[in-house]
Amino acid sequence: MSQPRRILIVTPTLNSARYLEETVLSVATQRGDLVIHYHVQDGVSTDGTLEILRKWEGVFADSPSFLGGAPVCFSWSSEKDRSMYDSLNKGFDHLLSVVPASEVVLMTWINSDDRLASDSMQTVLCAHLATGYEAITGLPSIILDSGVKAWTSPYRPVARENIRAGLHDGRTLRFIMQEGTYWTPALWRKSGGLNGSLRLAGDWDLWRRFAEHADWLGLMAVLAYHRRHASQLSHDMEKYWAEVDRVKVDSRIENCLPDAGATGNKCWFNSNTNVWEILQEPAGVYSSKEKQKDQAAGGPVKISSLAEEAAAGWQVRFSLLGYPIADVIGLSYTETWGRWSDANLYDRVILKLSVELPSSFELSFTAAAYCGKETFLEVAVVVGDTQQVVRLGWKPELYTVVFKDARPSRFITFIPKNPVSPSEIKPGGDTRKIGIGFRSLGFRPVGPPPVH
Repeated sequence: MSQPRRILIVTPTLNSARYLEETVLSVATQRGDLVIHYHVQDGVSTDGTLEILRKWEGVFADSPSFLGGAPVCFSWSSEKDRSMYDSLNKGFDHLLSVVPASEVVLMTWINSDDRLASDSMQTVLCAHLATGYEAITGLPSIILDSGVKAWTSPYRPVARENIRAGLHDGRTLRFIMQEGTYWTPALWRKSGGLNGSLRLAGDWDLWRRFAEHADWLGLMAVLAYHRRHASQLSHDMEKYWAEVDRVKVDSRIENCLPDAGATGNKCWFNSNTNVWEILQEPAGVYSSKEKQKDQAAGGPVKISSLAEEAAAGWQVRFSLLGYPIADVIGLSYTETWGRWSDANLYDRVILKLSVELPSSFELSFTAAAYCGKETFLEVAVVVGDTQQVVRLGWKPELYTVVFKDARPSRFITFIPKNPVSPSEIKPGGDTRKIGIGFRSLGFRPVGPPPVH
């Protein structure tokens, strides 16, 4: 009888009661021909985290296969650590002390505010067994603080040469997201594990050391979700890059440009042939346009204070909604150019912000109305207790509305008058009641900056 295929997963946590339950649940509901060894390494939390861990310890003791999923061998400990990466090393050391490395197929970790995608482990396990790659990652996908799935990155090849040179630091090349990245225990041993003295760039450092020993495989699949919120350590990019640069100096890594001839391995499952197919593609460069997209919707960027936000202003695109948009109501699905409002969902569009708008500011948005060439759509724009009415034409145009002495608010509301369904005008299956086609939204303060 063959040994069960075992996957090790660790969650580092410190005062994460707000999100931890979702993270544990995303592990508990994994399915597949595998056994999950799951350890939560806590840094002595004081917020209810330990009560959650005790509860799940009892759940898994009573029923290792939660809701019919893969069996989970659960453990946890709570002790002081030097950093998140030191905590992860402790967690993996524990798991490898109770599970022989020869029985382990893959390892990964999931942070206490992130989530695994459904059947992520089975997907990676099948790809690994079919291809033999020792380091596998998926498509970066972002969820907002509320849980709204905001953005998924298109595939971008990651080349071993560039990873080894430390170029995937968010400046020269885009980040390789930690959540949804899996590796073999042999690769972990050869690389020496995480550097526990680092606080922010430990995964970047581990990836470059992985690349010294193995090639990488990029799956065309979402394997996990990274949650964006203001309390993350990784939001302060200046400190992150300072740590990256210190590691480069200590490791004698020369700053260089991406290898022009480097290729990455793109993998997907061909359902017609039942074969995992691999295609090599040029790794390319990290354009300024892509950097802006990542910083708006996916990469870790510094969350400013209200005063800094008001001084600098901000802009977002509706095809890549991210910070400071925390939640949305009344928008249809995302299209390449942006999103339509849909009155079937709600009769208005409400944007909830992560920061409070000041009393006086300028709001600019590029939008089009679902109306004829000779007509206009009236839209009320509401912030706090102030309302402005804008007439939108059928072509995308930039509209600017100035608010003065409005009541400070975290909400921007757009109310289209008499939205129409395309199926009412011409035969077809589009029954959405669309009114406004949003492309971008920008904020700029008006008047003197706030006084501290």
